[in-house]
Amino acid sequence: MKKLNETREDRCAECGTVLVRDSQHAETVCPKCGLIASEAEIDYGPDWRAFDGDKSGVRVGAPRTETLHDYGLSTPFNRSSRDAHGRRIPAKRHYELARMRRLHTRSTFRTGADRNIAKAITYIQGVADRLSIPKPIAEQGIRLYRKATEADLIRGRSIDAMAAAALYGASRLSGYPRNPDEMAEASGVDRRTLLRCHRVLVNKLRLKPTAPHATDFLARLASDLDLPPVVEGAARKMLADADAKGITSGRSPTGLAASAIYVASHDQGHPRTQKRVSEVSGVTEVTIRNRARELVKLLDLGGFGLN
Repeated sequence: MKKLNETREDRCAECGTVLVRDSQHAETVCPKCGLIASEAEIDYGPDWRAFDGDKSGVRVGAPRTETLHDYGLSTPFNRSSRDAHGRRIPAKRHYELARMRRLHTRSTFRTGADRNIAKAITYIQGVADRLSIPKPIAEQGIRLYRKATEADLIRGRSIDAMAAAALYGASRLSGYPRNPDEMAEASGVDRRTLLRCHRVLVNKLRLKPTAPHATDFLARLASDLDLPPVVEGAARKMLADADAKGITSGRSPTGLAASAIYVASHDQGHPRTQKRVSEVSGVTEVTIRNRARELVKLLDLGGFGLN
């Protein structure tokens, strides 16, 4: 609480004690008798907001965001044809505002790199939406693309390919990997080009992506197949037993995940067909059937038959 100036109007009307202002509750009160001299006061000071860890309140406004090429620090220009009072803007004034808006847009993209990043951001967000990739991972992909731009890795390469590779790399780094074939199909980038650009990002930016494990794909497959948690838990235990016996080495993680979900769905009484699992996972029915046979045989899952 902050003390007010000790003037006559700042003293309590009951006991004469100097009033103090409680900024947290927007009140002016007497610290001795508790009289509330005024309440619901308006703070006309700046709305300082701290978005960093030290609570320093370095600026006001919305937080920075990776989803805009300028981090959202610029002021947007409204495209409405009405003013703040809801009245229609005259035609002459509307033309002037259109010209100002055009100049504002040109000044926002000061360099070709700004336009490049803006295009890549839109592309990454579209691919992330198609693959249901969480927003934090998409933002990490945008950060990787910005780093690639600063390192001059985009020159001579396709913007779409590098953007897709950045999103793929972000999914690998975050432990939420996606199948390269699935990423290539959603982005429209050739699989070999996607992986080649990803290798460029890994080598030049010194990234350390973790190798995907079959269990990383279980949650998404169970969700897409509308399976209860008990099926995912059974598939997870099945893969843990398979790891202990060393039968997952050299096998595709997506193939193992799809086969484990398939076997677990039948074992737990929520069967899904091989065709349905194949459509969701992007793994062929033949691979699912072969990996499922191996799991059933080596884990001794009696009573389970495969067509």
